[in-house]
Amino acid sequence: MEINKDLIVGKIQKLVDLNNGFHHFKTSFKLSSEKPFTMAVADMDGLEKAEYKQVEKEIDGEIEYTEEEEKDFYILLKAPEDTSVKVDIIINDLKNEVINKKEMENIEEQPQHTEIEDIFEADGHPKMVQPQQMPPQMQQQYMQPPLQEDEDDEVEESFFEKYKMYIIAITVFIIGYYIMTNPELLEKIKGMIGMKAVENVIPPKTPKADINLSAQLDGLDL
Repeated sequence: MEINKDLIVGKIQKLVDLNNGFHHFKTSFKLSSEKPFTMAVADMDGLEKAEYKQVEKEIDGEIEYTEEEEKDFYILLKAPEDTSVKVDIIINDLKNEVINKKEMENIEEQPQHTEIEDIFEADGHPKMVQPQQMPPQMQQQYMQPPLQEDEDDEVEESFFEKYKMYIIAITVFIIGYYIMTNPELLEKIKGMIGMKAVENVIPPKTPKADINLSAQLDGLDL
């Protein structure tokens, strides 16, 4: 916020507001005149005890306030005779800056501790850690006795009996698929099957008898 105005200053004290209602603020001011005058800066409680300073023609200054207690600050002006004083004021609100500063201070004030410190008491002795209780479902699971070997065999046997036909069918399918996709193996099997069939149909050959006709004819009485 910027304020610019001209005031007629005399023997009666005049006040110029420096914070214009802002709680936390930083104000820069400049006062100038053609004739000498006196000025001071004070809050409301210090108006009667303010110490004035002699100004010949011009003076500037700055005031910053960030305390918790709310106060209003003023420039006090007087002159031995009526004179015109030009007043230029720039007011900056410091509300956000003060809030951020407090947050940083609170973070720094928080006690820092490590995981090692959590293990020990204030007197230096280690803390007694209570064991965590296991949920009931997990307790029942750990309390169940393990299966015996006979029970394991029964489980495996019942599984095979239940899926025996599926296992056989899958095995036959895999073997058949392998044979059908392997032409050489298929031809060998076909050849073996054909040879067996011929052997079963054609009877075995009988050995030929060697007949000596001349010897038999000699024995006949013709």
